[in-house]
Amino acid sequence: MKKHLFNKYSIVTCFCLFFCVACAGGTSSSSSSIEHNYSVYLYENSKCYEITSSNPVKVNRGESASFTIKLNNGIAIHNLKHQEEEVMMHYTTNLSNVTTITIPDIRYSASYSLECYDEVYEISYYPNGGDYIEGGNSNTPYQKRYSYKNRLRPNTDTGINTIKRNGYVLNGWNTLADGTGERVGLGSRVTVSDDKTLNLYAMWEKESPAEDFNFVLADEGYYVNKYIGSSLKVVVPSCYNDKPVVGINPEAFAGMERTVILPYSIRSIKEGSFSSSKIQELYLYDNIIEISDSSFNNCSDFSTVHFNAFLAPRFGKDNLYSEINFADKYDILIKNKDKQKVIAFGGSGTYISLNTSMMEKASKNDVICINMAVNGWFNGIAQYEMMLPYLKDGDTFLHVPETSSQFGMMYGTSMTPEIGEFTYNKLRLYSILETNLDLLSLVDVRHVDGLLTGFKLFNEYRIPLVPTFYEDYKTSFDLYGKKCNNDLAYIDNRGNWALDKEAKIGADEAGEADIVVEYVTDVAAHERLNHYFTLLRDKGVDVYFSPAAINRDTLEKRLADPHSFDGKDNGHLYYGRPEEIPDPDYPSFDAWLEEYKKAVHDYLSVEVLLPIEKVLYRTDDYFEPDYHLASSTSESYTNMFIDALKAKGVL
Repeated sequence: MKKHLFNKYSIVTCFCLFFCVACAGGTSSSSSSIEHNYSVYLYENSKCYEITSSNPVKVNRGESASFTIKLNNGIAIHNLKHQEEEVMMHYTTNLSNVTTITIPDIRYSASYSLECYDEVYEISYYPNGGDYIEGGNSNTPYQKRYSYKNRLRPNTDTGINTIKRNGYVLNGWNTLADGTGERVGLGSRVTVSDDKTLNLYAMWEKESPAEDFNFVLADEGYYVNKYIGSSLKVVVPSCYNDKPVVGINPEAFAGMERTVILPYSIRSIKEGSFSSSKIQELYLYDNIIEISDSSFNNCSDFSTVHFNAFLAPRFGKDNLYSEINFADKYDILIKNKDKQKVIAFGGSGTYISLNTSMMEKASKNDVICINMAVNGWFNGIAQYEMMLPYLKDGDTFLHVPETSSQFGMMYGTSMTPEIGEFTYNKLRLYSILETNLDLLSLVDVRHVDGLLTGFKLFNEYRIPLVPTFYEDYKTSFDLYGKKCNNDLAYIDNRGNWALDKEAKIGADEAGEADIVVEYVTDVAAHERLNHYFTLLRDKGVDVYFSPAAINRDTLEKRLADPHSFDGKDNGHLYYGRPEEIPDPDYPSFDAWLEEYKKAVHDYLSVEVLLPIEKVLYRTDDYFEPDYHLASSTSESYTNMFIDALKAKGVL
C-alpha cells in the first residue's frame, strides 16, 4: 500500500503566563476571592487559516476557550499543540465554512498552535429531508475535511447536534439519497474514494404512530409498556405528550415485529422487553445504560444489533489502549477487500511475532499480506464474523492461535472474559470497537455470549471517563521509556507491530505459555472452529493452521510444576486454564507435543502449515514473556511461513 506523503506546516509555539493573586485576611472570620482570568492565545498561520475571532481570549479557570478560524482551501486540521505536546480540543465547521476551535478546561494562561495538513479529503453531509437545528438552507450540505494522517477511513459525523426532522429518527448515513447505497452508522467509519470527496445522506425513519403503543409515565419520561401495532418494522417515537420516551418495559414487544429502531432518548431496555418476540434486527444508540442479553430471551431469530454513536468517544488520547489500532487493521482489510490477500489471524503472539510486511516483500505474486491478529483473550468468533465479509475467492487465511488461547480456539465464547483481577480487561474488545461500532453489527448475537450485557458493562465503565473526539489519535507516546512516533500508532501499514522488539527477557522470566489439548478435543469448540474454516473455504479462501510461537522453557517448567506460572507471586502474565480443565499431566514433554498434534489432526478440518515442533523457542528469543518474539527471532519465524507459503504457491 502506498503511504501518503504530507506537507506539514510546523508552527512555532510561544508561551505566556500571567498570574492573578487572591488574598484573604489572616484573622478575618470571612474571606473574599479575586476571580482568576487567564489569557489563551492561538498562534496565527496564514498558510493554513485566518483567525476571525478575538485573540487572545480571556477565560476563567476550568472554562473552555473558543476561537473561530477560516481554513484555507485544501487544508484540514490535524491536532492542537501546547509546547510541542498534543492537547485536547474539539472543532466544528458551520455552513459558512467557519470553524470553531474549542479548548476545554483551561487551567492557566498559555498559547497554542494548530497543526494542519494539505493532503485532505472531504465529506458532504446532506440533511436529506431534515432541517438544520440552528437554521440555514437544508438543501445545502454541511462539510467536513479530514486529513490522511492516521485514519485510512474517517469516522463520520454523528449529526445529532446538527440536523433534525420532526417525527423521524436519524438512523445513520447512506451513500445514496434513496437509502439503497452503503449504510454507515453515525460515528462509524466510511471509505472515501480516490477522488477525495464523498456525499453522505441522512437516513430518516418515520416514527410509528403513537396509538400503536401503550405508554406508562415514570419520573424521567415515558416507557413503552406494550406495542399494540401490527407492523413488521417498528420505529419507537422519541417523545410522547411532550415528554421523552426513555425506556422499554418487560414484555413490551412479544409479537411479529422483525425490525425495531430506537431513538437516542431510549436509555433503558428492561429484562424480558423482547422475550419470545420475532425480532431479527435492532437499531439503537450507544448511550444505552440498561440492556442485557436477557432482554431478548427466547428470541431465536435475533441476530443483528446496530449501534449509532451518540456519546463522544472515550478511548483516544490519554485513554489509549494498545489495541486501539483494532479498527485501523480493519481499515486496511476493507480498503484491500477486492485485492488478493493473505490474512494472518491469532492473538498478540501473532500480532507481534509474525511480520506480514516481510511476507509481502518476499512474494513473487501481486498479493497483499495483512496481520489481523490482536489479542488472544478477545472473542475469536466475533473477529471471524467481522473479517468474513471482506474476504474473497483466491485469498489465503492463516489461523495462528496461541495454544493457551481458549478464544482463538473457540472454546471460550464470552464477549467479556474474566481475566485476572484487572476488571477492565474483560471490556477491552468493546473499547477497541468504539471507533467503528459498525463492526459490531457484523457479529451474530446468537453465536457469542453476553454481547449486549457486555455493552452495558462497557458503558458503565466508559461514561465517567473524560470524553475525547474521533479526531484524537495519539501519534506520539512513551513505550518502555522510549519516545515513539508512528502514523498508525503501534502498527505499520499492513497491521504489524511497528516498534523495535529487543530481546530482554531474563532466564527467570520464562513467561506465559501452555498447550491446552482440551481446547482442540472439546466437541463444541472444534465444531465451531471447523464451521468457520468451512465458511472460508465456501468463499474460495484457502485456510491453513499453525500454532503461534511458544516458549519451550515455560512448557518444560509447567510440566514439571504446573503452578510455576500462575501469576500469583512472580508477576507473569499467565492467567491460567479454566477451572474445568486440569493442569497438564503428561509422562514427558514429547508426549505432550504428540498429544496436541494428534488432537489437531483428528479434530480440526484444516491443513497444518507449520507443526508445533517448528515454532518452539527459548526464553532469550523473546521481547516479552507472553508469546512475543524479539525482532531477530521474529524474522526467522516469519521466514518459515514464507517458505511454507511459497511451497503452496501462495507467495
